[in-house]
Amino acid sequence: MMLLISFTACTQSQERARDGRGGNFDSSEMIERQVDRISEALELNDGQKQQVTEVFKESDEKRREMRDELRGDREAMREAMQEIGQEREKSLKSILTPDQWTKWTEIRGEFQQRRQRRGGGNND
Repeated sequence: MMLLISFTACTQSQERARDGRGGNFDSSEMIERQVDRISEALELNDGQKQQVTEVFKESDEKRREMRDELRGDREAMREAMQEIGQEREKSLKSILTPDQWTKWTEIRGEFQQRRQRRGGGNND
């Protein structure tokens, strides 16, 4: 549950920073916090933690590029962000054990439900 709250807080902070309401935003710090929380929740080993960090960094970089490239085309941006999210999930599945993957999908499902209740964005 705390992991879900932390993900929500990170996402909200990122959104505020992106639209100018949040001051200085450093995505690498956000990624580090997210990976620390994921690592704790899923009991990742050091190798997994490093791999998950790289996956999140790559995903973040792709998202930034798409935001800049597709600015103004909301539908194309939504589709691109969903694809990036799907790629991230595929990468995570290859890193995590079956038990960790199951737990991760449960956490993600709960997080997505919270976002939908709040009227949040897409499913990635």
